[in-house]
Formats: sequence, structure tokens, C-alpha cells
Amino acid sequence: MKKEREHLRKEYIRKGLIDDPDKPCRLEDAIPFVGECQDMCPEFERYEREYQKNLDKFEIISTDEISYIDHLRAVKRYQRSDAGKEQPLPCDVRPPPILKKTLNYLVNEIIVNYGIEATHSFVRDRTRSIRQDFSLQNIRDKSAVDAHERIARYHILCLHQLCEKEGFSIKQEIEQLFKVLQSLQEFYDEGKEKNIIYPNEAEFRAYYIISHIFDDDIVRKAELYSKDVFFHPLVQLALDFQSFTESGIKKNAGSLNLYTRLFKKLFSPETPYLMACLMEIHFNTIRKFSLIAMNDAIKYKYNVLPPYPAEKLKDLLGFDSVDDLLDLLRAYSIEIEKVNDNYGVIFDKKKTLIGKFHD
Repeated sequence: MKKEREHLRKEYIRKGLIDDPDKPCRLEDAIPFVGECQDMCPEFERYEREYQKNLDKFEIISTDEISYIDHLRAVKRYQRSDAGKEQPLPCDVRPPPILKKTLNYLVNEIIVNYGIEATHSFVRDRTRSIRQDFSLQNIRDKSAVDAHERIARYHILCLHQLCEKEGFSIKQEIEQLFKVLQSLQEFYDEGKEKNIIYPNEAEFRAYYIISHIFDDDIVRKAELYSKDVFFHPLVQLALDFQSFTESGIKKNAGSLNLYTRLFKKLFSPETPYLMACLMEIHFNTIRKFSLIAMNDAIKYKYNVLPPYPAEKLKDLLGFDSVDDLLDLLRAYSIEIEKVNDNYGVIFDKKKTLIGKFHD
């Protein structure tokens, strides 16, 4: 099959379907790349990965004696664009209808039937491949927007539901989410220039604001949105969260009341579930400065103060349990007192907590 691919590449070049790599041309003269693959995984990749024994458990048929590829369930893997690597052929790349079919399969057949945790590694790689196929064909229309929106929601959900699972990398998940959100910003900006309206734009503009909540330039960027998007309740809610963090964290930690209001708003019914999930990536930073604010308040206002009830502090800072709060306090060497199964937090007016905190 590898030998046949060289002949196939020459045929594609002869028919004018792909550029000849041996003949340099200007970017504006390049032939638009159009995918032809009608399967979720190209034929060549299916046989190559079966030969290499590089199949996922969701792509095989197993018997008592042997396992082999299920050609109907195999899904194209993400391929790094390394220098010197063979460039894909049109038969390797899926057009938008097949990309939509593949994404539907991943959600409705894989995630629904096997769960988000058991399938995460597989789905994360295959959705990345879907995005790659859109990029290879320079497709930036509604089909690309719809797919990227669904993939972004998936990453946000994973960040919340899998953040405490062994082997899950929050950093890598955030990296992929940010790439998807950045692509969406570009799609929406291009749509704005062409007077194209995307119904979910406000939702994902809001996610972009939340994901860049500590960016000094994020408000200015938001002001460039269309009027309808900028004043949409979701975008305004995201800007509210941004103003809380800017007023507090960027102004010498702020007051505890500010952070209390932030968490109260975060857990209120007006905040959609996925927005709350995304805000969670900033919890450590927000809670860190909440503790600094509280310690400073005690430091400058009181000589003697009894231990602050851990149960109350848990509620103020949005922890699920007192144990979760205590773990954070111990990590930062903040003194804890236990009396009759009740915990109290001892803020020391003689200590400056900011020196204890390191990302």
C-alpha cells in the first residue's frame, strides 16, 4: 500500500488536486486542499495501525483467539505535522459531513456508552484529529464552528469532572481548550466581517473571557464584539467575574467580602454549569488571594481574634468539604486548631501570607 501511495500522489498532482512539492508556488496560487475520505478513518491508516498493533480498544473486535480491527469503528488519529513527514493525500482527509459524523459517533456511541473518564484519552486525541482535518482544508465555515463549539464544551466538562482523576493532566486539557477557543474567536471575527451570525457566539465569547480572566487586555478585546454579543447576559456575566478578579487580585488581594460575592455569584442559578466549570481553573489563585485578604484584615484590625470557623470559611470560598479546605490550608502552612471535632483557622497578624504562596 505504501508503494501504491506514491503512484496515487502522482495521480493527484497530475489531476491538479494537490500541489507538486517539487514545484514552488505562491500562497495565493496554491491549490485548495479538499478531503475525499468517506470513512471515520482512512483506509491506509486502518491497515497501517493494525499492522503496527496500534489500535485502541474501541476500534477492535476481540475473540477468544485473536483481536483485529473493526473497520466501521476505527477513528482517525491525530498526526503531528513533523518536518520531513509525508504530507497527507485527499484520501487521508475527511470532508465536513464525515467530520460531523465522526464527532457524533464519538459523543453518542463512545462517551455515552462508556463514560467520559474511560474514553477521555481516545476522544481527546480523535477530536484533535477532527480539528486538524478542518485546518488542513482551511475550512472556517459553519460546519467548523459547530464542531469546535462542541469540542470546547467537551474540554470544559472534562476539566471539571476529571480534574481529580489519576493520570488526568489539567495543563494539557487547558492547552487544547485554549486552542479551540482561539480558533472560535477567529471564526467569529471573520463571520462578523461577512455579516454572518453564529447563534452560540456569545456563549463562547464568554468562555474566552473566563479563560483569559487575568489578561490585562481582555476587556478591550470584548469591547470589539458586536453590540448584541457584548451586551448578551453571558458575556456580561463573564465580565462581572473578570471585574471581581481585577478589583481583588490586581489590587493587593482586595477584601474578603469581594471574594465572598464572587463565589456567591458563581454558585447562583444565573451562572450556567459550564461557565462555573471553567471558572474552576482559577479557583486556586482566587482562594489564595482570599486567604491573603483575610489575614491582612485581621493583621491590621485586631490584636486578638479567636480561630475562624473552618465550616464558615469553607462556604465563603466555595469548597465542597472542610477536608478540602484543610488540605489547602496545610499546604500553605496556615495553622489549624481542632476543638470537639470542629476546626478553626488561625490567622496570625504577625505573618505575611503572600510570601508563602507560589504557583
